[in-house]
Amino acid sequence: MNRHPYPTFPSTTSLDRLFQRAFSGSPLVSRDHPPRERLVETDEAYLLTVDLPGLLKEELKLDLKERQLTLSVTPAADRPFVGQETRTWSLGSQVDASALTARLELGVLHIDLPKTKPSTNETLTIEIQ
Repeated sequence: MNRHPYPTFPSTTSLDRLFQRAFSGSPLVSRDHPPRERLVETDEAYLLTVDLPGLLKEELKLDLKERQLTLSVTPAADRPFVGQETRTWSLGSQVDASALTARLELGVLHIDLPKTKPSTNETLTIEIQ
């Protein structure tokens, strides 16, 4: 059995493609593989988490307009390996849009979407004046 004592390296063309991609200004993570997100429902809220490793809080913007939640990533000019990205989620009527909270912890954005309080089905007597 003939084994080389040293590991083999990828072909020159593979390395060339890697360097072209790295220094072209495009993100290293392709658009075909967006950041991973998870949505968990509890009795009180929906919890949305988005993996954003390496991003800074200052590079993120979260807007809510007409029940559309939009996350925009705008990297600093000195970060060539981070690309601009925009994500939008539609919020249903069961989400209390006025009580949303968000925090970035260790590269994970946590967005808490509290549910609206259900209307009670009890009978109310209204006094007639």
